Amino acid sequence: MQREEIVALSKYRLERAKEELNTSKLLFQNAIYLKSLNCSYYSIFHATRALSDNQN
Repeated sequence: MQREEIVALSKYRLERAKEELNTSKLLFQNAIYLKSLNCSYYSIFHATRALSDNQN
């Protein structure tokens, strides 16, 4: 994979992480805790994958 593609993929994954985090916050504010936890997990998952993209 070329550098430009890696950067694009990393940006996409960070955007997904932000979306999941925002969703998690909204769910938490509305006392929907289990789904909020799930979105928090995926936020961390996507952010970690974005970081690991740049390690290689």
